[in-house]
Amino acid sequence: MLMMKKSMKILRNICWVLVKFNCGESGGMFARRKMPIEEISITSLPLEILEMIFQMLPISDLMAVVLVCKYWRDIGERPCRWTSCTLKVDRRGELHKMQIGRLQHLQTLIVGGYWWETRELEELLRCAALLQKLKSVSVMRYVNISNVDPDVLATATRKLEELDINDSQLTHKQLETLLRNVSDNLQRLFIGGTNLQSIDPETLSTALNKLEVVNLFDCLLTNQQTQELFAKMSGGTNLRKARLSYNDLSSIDPDICGTQVNNLEVMHLENTELTAPQVEKIFAKMNVSTNLKDLDISCNNLSTIEPGVLASGLNKVEVVSVANCFLTIQQVQTTFATMKETTRTMKLVIAMNNLTFTDPIILAEAVNKLTEVDMSRTNMTVHQVESILEEAMRGTQLLALCLDQDLVKQVDSRIMGQVNMVIRV
Repeated sequence: MLMMKKSMKILRNICWVLVKFNCGESGGMFARRKMPIEEISITSLPLEILEMIFQMLPISDLMAVVLVCKYWRDIGERPCRWTSCTLKVDRRGELHKMQIGRLQHLQTLIVGGYWWETRELEELLRCAALLQKLKSVSVMRYVNISNVDPDVLATATRKLEELDINDSQLTHKQLETLLRNVSDNLQRLFIGGTNLQSIDPETLSTALNKLEVVNLFDCLLTNQQTQELFAKMSGGTNLRKARLSYNDLSSIDPDICGTQVNNLEVMHLENTELTAPQVEKIFAKMNVSTNLKDLDISCNNLSTIEPGVLASGLNKVEVVSVANCFLTIQQVQTTFATMKETTRTMKLVIAMNNLTFTDPIILAEAVNKLTEVDMSRTNMTVHQVESILEEAMRGTQLLALCLDQDLVKQVDSRIMGQVNMVIRV
């Protein structure tokens, strides 16, 4: 009963708008039938109007209206209305969900839950392969798919645009079969936390360069694999976004490294053991030309880069993370001085670098040009923080500022009381 009341309320609100529009001066179907608005009820709505209404409903409301009556269910359960639905199958015995009529145009599938038997997972993947509109499959990290037949796994992914199997502990045979069969449809592959060191470098690089987005976080890549990957990128690639964090990239040629990093839109290189020549080339080329919009180069030593070159490069990128990068006093001062004058940066993570000696006025003006800043564990003084917050009260773009809480407690309470109305500290 509650579900029906909810459904009726949802439809009445939408119906009133549609009916008023349809009965305008130009004449709609109700006007042509000479039906006064007062006499129109939900049950009298023609099929085409109901279809228009159902098309406008979010999935949560559509789930309610299909329970009202058989007529509404027949209209509401048409597969074309459920393409935005995400199905999560997270326990044994739920495979019947894959046969529900309205889900035959399903686009997103999440596999979760524990205690799956291999045969059930294989049946699930075979059913997924039959869904013609399926675009994305995500396997939760606690689902053990390591015993699934490699060919079944590869077949299930051929029509996909996105596959998320982070931390899935796939076997060598599964990985090899999957990568050799990467289709032109697949655009995004998330395979972080998976040991890839046994995969042939040519196979790996060929597959990855077909993709647009790839997550290879902590995949234990070998020197030969990383060299082949970047060399293949130099010859032409579809890659736009890559996360290579926690892999050793130190053996890649500095020139190739610098060029290819700047060719991408998003590059995450956190803790990748980059050498001084590599980081210097990355920022030198960034000063000439870059496509980068998001760069995470945290936990790499950037102290050898000329301050002006570093500052100019960083301020060209919208989202920047240089946490724990051993930045020198001059690098920090030059970066914020440049930012104060002009910058494209919106989000900055500069945590775990020493900001003690940065001029408070320059720091305040620069930080308030950004939208989000993480300055935790930077040895900032109370005077620097109060300068930033006082500047924010005069006008700011800042929405969120991350500081050490011990430091925040030392800030004048009157300043904190006023600034909390403007930004989240």
